[in-house]
Amino acid sequence: ISVEAQKTKRKTVRANITQKQQPKVEVENWQEFDSKALKLKLSFPKKPELNEREMSEFEHDLTSTTIQVEINGVFYLLEVREYPKNTLPKRDDLGESYAAWMKKYILSRSKILDEKLIDFGRTKGVEFVYQDSPQEVNLHRVFVVGQKLYQLMVHFNIKKPDTYSQTIEKNREKIDKFFDSFHLHEEEIIDNTTVAKIFFNTN
Repeated sequence: ISVEAQKTKRKTVRANITQKQQPKVEVENWQEFDSKALKLKLSFPKKPELNEREMSEFEHDLTSTTIQVEINGVFYLLEVREYPKNTLPKRDDLGESYAAWMKKYILSRSKILDEKLIDFGRTKGVEFVYQDSPQEVNLHRVFVVGQKLYQLMVHFNIKKPDTYSQTIEKNREKIDKFFDSFHLHEEEIIDNTTVAKIFFNTN
């Protein structure tokens, strides 16, 4: 077989190899989500989706609103659960109480890697770092202000050979940008006149 024929054959073989498509990287465009209805603001890396549903918790019907974004395999979420008026007691540590309940009942099968208290004005909250599988890691913050429970979460898929801690460190700027942008409107912060009816009980 001639040299020219061999070259032609190699070109033909290469042309028949299916080229693996590289995943398209979506450009982040951080923007503020400001809701008068929810009385809060928070930044996302692109325009978020908002969903609302009715649910039941602790024998009370309540409204759950989620604002979420998925971009380049990273998931950002805020959930707001609004309890009926005069349901929650007037306390600054309900975020800690809910986190203890969540740790016992919701995260009982998760691998909790870290847990720390978070100051949110005069209110205390909790941040969990946990894994539901070795291939992913979640950072999850919980606060309770007035009659509302706020949950913020960032979810990452771990790309080998990175560890969960390396994944967090590589994305620290994005994580802080998301968490630190969360603010409540002033009228929501001071509207905290309640009568104790239920409490997050871990007994």
